[in-house]
Amino acid sequence: MALIKCPECGRDNVSNTAESCPNCGYSIKNHFERLEQEKQKIEEVKIEQWKMRVSIALKKNEQEKIADLITIGNEGYYSGYLQAVFIIFLRVISTRHISTI
Repeated sequence: MALIKCPECGRDNVSNTAESCPNCGYSIKNHFERLEQEKQKIEEVKIEQWKMRVSIALKKNEQEKIADLITIGNEGYYSGYLQAVFIIFLRVISTRHISTI
């Protein structure tokens, strides 16, 4: 539990787990649920973009493209976990000689 400022009226010390703001009645719970849904949508878009970039890099078989993808991961756009999965994926692909995803 954290104490926040109400996004609607600005009242201090409102619990982030409260159903609503005691001052104005703004639905704090719904506000944080919407924020979480937006965050999940953004992550899904990032993963889809990542998959597209991997697919393009593998289809073109260009090592520079793969290096660029890893660089993007290092700059914080994608988590270290996805970067590690991507590297393992490339190793599996190269050992099995699979040319498509």
